[in-house]
Amino acid sequence: MHFRSLRHKILVPALFILAVTLTPLSVRAAETDPSSEVSTETVINTGTEPGETTTESRQKEASTETKPVLRNARIQGRDSYSVKYTQGYSFYLDAGTDSDSPISYSSQDPDIAEVSSDGKVTLNSFGTCTILLKTGKTEKWADAEKTVTIRMWKAPTKLTYSSSYKKSKYYTRLTNLHLMDNTRSNLLAVSGTQLGYHESSSRKVLSGKARGKGNYTEYGRFYGNNGVPWCAIFVNWVARENGLPLTVVPRECAVRRYYSFYRKQKSVTTWNQVRNKKQVPKKGDIIFYSNRKGGTTHHIGYVEGVSYTRSTVTITTIEGNQKNQVRRVVMKMRRSNARGKVNGHYITGFASPRY
Repeated sequence: MHFRSLRHKILVPALFILAVTLTPLSVRAAETDPSSEVSTETVINTGTEPGETTTESRQKEASTETKPVLRNARIQGRDSYSVKYTQGYSFYLDAGTDSDSPISYSSQDPDIAEVSSDGKVTLNSFGTCTILLKTGKTEKWADAEKTVTIRMWKAPTKLTYSSSYKKSKYYTRLTNLHLMDNTRSNLLAVSGTQLGYHESSSRKVLSGKARGKGNYTEYGRFYGNNGVPWCAIFVNWVARENGLPLTVVPRECAVRRYYSFYRKQKSVTTWNQVRNKKQVPKKGDIIFYSNRKGGTTHHIGYVEGVSYTRSTVTITTIEGNQKNQVRRVVMKMRRSNARGKVNGHYITGFASPRY
């Protein structure tokens, strides 16, 4: 036999035996078991069991979840009420909402008006009150709130009136007036209803239409002293229509007595203080005039407003017995006018009653 062919016969079986010996059992098993397959997929061990998620993955999943969008809730109804004041009077607020949360009510001024859980308002004292309405946050609706203002008004005090005056437009204006919770504004409101009223020459004609010069007026009739100069009487009548006590505005028909009354209360401001803007009269204050500088006061009226420029001061008043009628007077004066002379008179000073 040739040596080369002999070597081949010996080496081939030997290499086969060696290859079988070195082959892993898993490969051999795969080779011997036709049902087994060797996976070529790379597996990365995350350190978690099947079905488990990491904290980071849970956060990502949570962030991608769709959050419900809350709808904007509304509280419908009126924003304000104007109510004639009667202590203890009650009414319900007209309010509704599209939210599934009920409306809650709370009064910001319970001494003036209180409100129950079902929106019933009860008036306790005269004034202006704010009611707060709220709805809570729900799964579908955002919270909401709204304020409602309760403004109370009252009619002027019912004094006694003559039959002649009751037929006049001045009476109609007066009785249609709604007085609010500001005394100073109310004084001017009542005064304003009488603008144009003219005195009469007869005590029987008090409608304000006549053009007489006898000093007969409805205001003098009420005071009980008719046919006399009536600027102070008009101040008294306006105060009584507002229901003011005599400790605030006394019942007088003489101007000097009003002036003396307020000087004792230390509530008088001089013209020089006003022109230098050290004291500024308020609406509803009382103005006094004299026929001469430093003389006795002889005329009176209500201040409606005061305004300033660099060189002037303008004073607006409503006065009774001003050219025989109730008139609005506008006085523009130089601030350098130390004597306070205007329209032939001199401004003595101003009183600020303790309204």
